[in-house]
Order: sequence, then structure tokens, then C-alpha cells
Amino acid sequence: MLTSPSQNFLLFTLWLICFCCIDQVDLVPEKNRLEAVSINGKIVKGNPSVVSVLVQPIFAFSAESRAVTPVSEIYLENEDGQRYDIENQLAIGQYEQVIDPTFEITYDQKYRLVVRLIDGSIYESSLVQVLPSIPIQSLDFEVVQRDLPNLSTGNLEPRDFIQYQLTTPLAQNSSSEKAYLHWKTLKTNRFFIATGAECYATQAANVNYIGIFNGNRTTRDTLIDFPFFSELINNSFLFTDTYYFTILQETVSEEVYQYWREVDLSANRNGNVFESAAGLVRTNISNATGVVDDVQGFFYATEQSRLRIRICPSDLGLSLQGQICDGCFCQSTAPPDFWEACN
Repeated sequence: MLTSPSQNFLLFTLWLICFCCIDQVDLVPEKNRLEAVSINGKIVKGNPSVVSVLVQPIFAFSAESRAVTPVSEIYLENEDGQRYDIENQLAIGQYEQVIDPTFEITYDQKYRLVVRLIDGSIYESSLVQVLPSIPIQSLDFEVVQRDLPNLSTGNLEPRDFIQYQLTTPLAQNSSSEKAYLHWKTLKTNRFFIATGAECYATQAANVNYIGIFNGNRTTRDTLIDFPFFSELINNSFLFTDTYYFTILQETVSEEVYQYWREVDLSANRNGNVFESAAGLVRTNISNATGVVDDVQGFFYATEQSRLRIRICPSDLGLSLQGQICDGCFCQSTAPPDFWEACN
């Protein structure tokens, strides 16, 4: 079949596009290529004080990459140049250590974290200061109902939740400035394995929960029965046996508050078109060798206020019954010191 000159030109153009103007593109970047490093650390002042650090690599394909960031040394340093080595490694890249009393953690000193990698890279945090804790006055709960979608019918149905409430001042007695607060939640429960042995575990009540509060956003001096966290009540073993809920309250600086706020905005997005655009989370850690890279994470110092509450099945209208759970995380076969079983 004969073609016109215009048709020949079109075919020639398509041929050029398909065969002459294609550059080879590597769609599979080198795996396990270290893109950046994430360093998160915290000093918790107490008796004793404890320091914890987590060093993690950030890769192009983190789901497939499991290499380790090789750490040469980690240490704390105060304003006077005194150094305290952190050597107790719980797992790969995870450190936690009770601080020797000879390295004092005080309100008057400032501290930095230093991490040196085997390749010679040195990362330092800015100097941070411990802020005195504000003790929580009370912790309570009530059962409330909220509508949740039924996956079978698609309709909204009322479900029972435990709503936890706290009462806490928003300032130290000696200060007129309102505090920035950061909350962590823990759950402690008991279950039985097939042999009948008891198991106890304490872990985050919700790993995605980031509780923060800016005291300057209210005219009140005290939060009273403030609802800060809730859990769905269902038929799992959590609430059919003795259950302990713990809140840890940290008084933090405005910089730390903004860090946790940005982490929350990035981690707990709901896809709403009106929510803020995701971006890089701020950090107070930098490469001390002068190299500009994408280090992430944060280091801060704090003091915690802790309060715990026991919840029995009868408080929720449930019957007391022990649960067998062979696949559950078991920390200890001995109960914690605070444990008092429900009758």
C-alpha cells in the first residue's frame, strides 16, 4: 500500500522517538546504598539517670536493605568538656545505659551527644538542658462511645472506648512561663502460655501515638480532666484480665515540642487536602566534619513524671478471665513490682 509524503514523515518521526532518542535509565538503583543516618537520643534525669540512643541507616530502599550503620563510639559531653562513654548495646544500633553518678546530670549543665561512625563521620547534637518535671496530679478514665464504620455493612456504629484523662499543672511553682509537654503511654498486661505459665509485658499502648501540648495555648494554669488518649474496648485479652495503663509526662523545650509536632504531622497523615504538606522534620544533629548530609533525628534531655492506673474487667462491665496467647510478646514470667491482680 502506498503512503503519502506526510504519512512517511510521521512514520519517520515515530521511528526516531522509539529508537533514536531513548537514553538508558537505571530503574533499579544500587541496593543498600546509604542515603543518610538517623540518630535519636535522650537523657532522662532521675535516680539513676539513663541515656538511650538509636542509630539507624536510611537507605534508598529501606524495605529491602538491612545493612547496619557501623558505630565506632558514642558518648555524652557536657559544657565543661567532660565525656561519658555509652557502651551498653541492647541491639544493633540501640544503646541504653544507666549514667554513672560521677557524670552528673543536673539542671545547670548542658549536654551534647556525639556519634562517630567507622568511616570517620562524626555527628554532634547541639547542647541541650534538662527541664524540671511537672508532676501529674491525677489520672483517671471513663467509658465513652464513638461511631466507627462497620466493615461488613459500611454503616457507622457506636463502639465503646476507654478515654484517659489527666490533671496536671502547666508551670513550675517557681515559674510563670507555661510548659511544653510530651506524653508517652504504656500498657502492662498478663496472659498465659499453653503450659499455664504466666507472662507479663509492658510496651507502648499505641506506637503511633505522639502526645504533645503547648501550655501557652490556654489561659488556664492547670489542665483538669484533660482527655489525652483513648483505646477501643473489644473482646481481646487486654481488658478481660488485670490491665495497667501508665503515662510518662516530660517537660520539654519549645524546640523539642516542635520536633515532636512535626513527627506527628508526618507520621499520622489522613490524606485530608487541608492538612499541612509533609516536609523534612527538624533536627539538632549535624555532621561535625563539615560535610553537609541528610542526617535526621533529635537529641534532648528531660525529667519524667509518671502515673499509673489499674483497670479491672468489672470496671468495663466485662468478666474476669485469663487468656492463653502463645504468640504474644512475653517480657517476664514474674509480675512487675507494682502488680496487684484484680479479683
